[in-house]
Amino acid sequence: SPHQPPPGSAPYPAQTAFPNPQAAQSSHRPPQRPPPPSHRQPPGGYQSAPPPVPSSHTHHASVTEKMGAVSLKEAAKEPPTQGTVTPYDSFDAEADAKVLRKAMKGLGTDERAIVSVLAYRSNGQRQEVKSKFKALYGKDLIRELKSELSGHFEDVVLALLMTPKEYDAFALREAMKGVGTAEDVLIEILCTRTSEEVVAIKQQYKSDFGRDLEKDIISETSGHFKRLLVSMLTGSRDPSTVVDKAKARADAQALYKAGEGRWGTDESKFNQILAARSFAHLRA
Repeated sequence: SPHQPPPGSAPYPAQTAFPNPQAAQSSHRPPQRPPPPSHRQPPGGYQSAPPPVPSSHTHHASVTEKMGAVSLKEAAKEPPTQGTVTPYDSFDAEADAKVLRKAMKGLGTDERAIVSVLAYRSNGQRQEVKSKFKALYGKDLIRELKSELSGHFEDVVLALLMTPKEYDAFALREAMKGVGTAEDVLIEILCTRTSEEVVAIKQQYKSDFGRDLEKDIISETSGHFKRLLVSMLTGSRDPSTVVDKAKARADAQALYKAGEGRWGTDESKFNQILAARSFAHLRA
């Protein structure tokens, strides 16, 4: 049909008129579906970055777009992203800071406006917004948000404004504070971070809470699990991405002999390999 919209385009507006009534009656265009949720604007009406178009060139296009949106220096500092939150192409820290200020000024709080900014910016961009907010208004963004928000929504928003090392330190403290210990949190963080990240987390923990992370780990865990975590905290993991297949095979055999291949378990052998070998080596 000459009036058929191209595939993937938005449907015709309701007020669109055909050249004449006969053309309208003879046109049996099937009803158009609304655009998928990923193409809609975020709550509050603030435009978010459009989703990438799947193609064989998607990766190269995304890298090119990012380099055009931020400087090479800023891109180098931006932590690698996993998931759907990536650097916003049309990022403007000052404009975002003004949106947040307006959302909290006067009576009530515009939570949708807060979400439309913080949930659609990368961590590096959120840190820039936080600094710009203080430069523009002489106020700390986190304190302002604390005074305006509450409950789980407040928890999420404040977490979004933490750097990765700040959030890891915070999560570790929460996991060991009070009665009981969330051991899965200790495992998820300490067993998956690089040596450099572990050192940074230990320093951040000391700075934020005035406590020694290793001492807290020792007091909250026990046995071989405690020894493994203490080994992780030394930051002695090999950072190499090159895999020695022969060495990987030898370590696999050593682990088998220390576990399945004998009565009992030689935990020290597991500790020695799992805490010191590179992630690439362990995956091999």
